[in-house]
Amino acid sequence: MVVPNIQDLGLIDKLKELDIYSFFDTMTKTEKSITYIVMAVEIAIEFYVFINWLPKFLSARFAAMRNKSKNDVEVWKAIQTKIDNNLELSRREQKLYKKLMKGKE
Repeated sequence: MVVPNIQDLGLIDKLKELDIYSFFDTMTKTEKSITYIVMAVEIAIEFYVFINWLPKFLSARFAAMRNKSKNDVEVWKAIQTKIDNNLELSRREQKLYKKLMKGKE
């Protein structure tokens, strides 16, 4: 049901009670076209961001997964260096050190 520009507020309330009222139905063609243009631009921007962001995110994620063993070795070397020099380990390093020590036992 398309209702053109309703001026009577009582009619709007009656339509709301019938659950068939939509603010979009009361808009002029110009207002509707502007709304469609704005929605199309917003969708285009979101699509552009999604298309550009997703491959970068996934490639970084897969690279991190491929390099996990290399990163673990580097972290282990850093932990060993800190232990040898009597330096304090960070919480993350302590957690990893405890995990590695449990695995060695």
